[in-house]
Amino acid sequence: DAMPGPNLLVQKTAVSFTTGTRTLTLPAPSTAGSLLVITVGANDISSLTLPSGWTIAASVLTNGACATAIAYYPNNPGGITSVILQQPMLQPTAAQLSEWSPITANPLNGTSQTQGGIQATMQTAMVATIATKGVAITAFCEDVNNPTYTPGAGWTTLGTSSNGSAEPSFISDYKAVTAGGIYTETVTSSVSAKYAAVIAVFASP
Repeated sequence: DAMPGPNLLVQKTAVSFTTGTRTLTLPAPSTAGSLLVITVGANDISSLTLPSGWTIAASVLTNGACATAIAYYPNNPGGITSVILQQPMLQPTAAQLSEWSPITANPLNGTSQTQGGIQATMQTAMVATIATKGVAITAFCEDVNNPTYTPGAGWTTLGTSSNGSAEPSFISDYKAVTAGGIYTETVTSSVSAKYAAVIAVFASP
């Protein structure tokens, strides 16, 4: 059997920060049957539009901070090289595209979202899952410039964006799921602020 967690990561883009619509392009075409995931941090995601086949697993907006989301495309048909993420023209957004395999055809096993309405440097996402094997993915954002992020113990950083001229700043991490139970990540930011956080668990065979 394939090992769970970090070994499921096939490829990823760098985190892309821009305003408005952008195209996220993988280093190589996707493999049929794999899972594609987009992690997003933005001032607002109410107008976020993804191509056909994509579903938002979890999203949250924290007033006075930002919004974050995890979207996924399970059992993709293969040959996908890029994904267009549509946002309003002046909407600042950080986003990252990644590919994971092997993942089950209906993989979403648990999600949760956190409205971090109190300023903090210790920022937490937590989810319960019944999956016995797979990967947990988190996304955090905060409305501050130039933070330095430290992932939680046992978590690996997927991507990060620390913006000096516009918000949001953003980090996404992942961790092996090896048994059913509670999966929690507490990210440490160098800047105390309100934040938004989401977590999703995807099961592997």
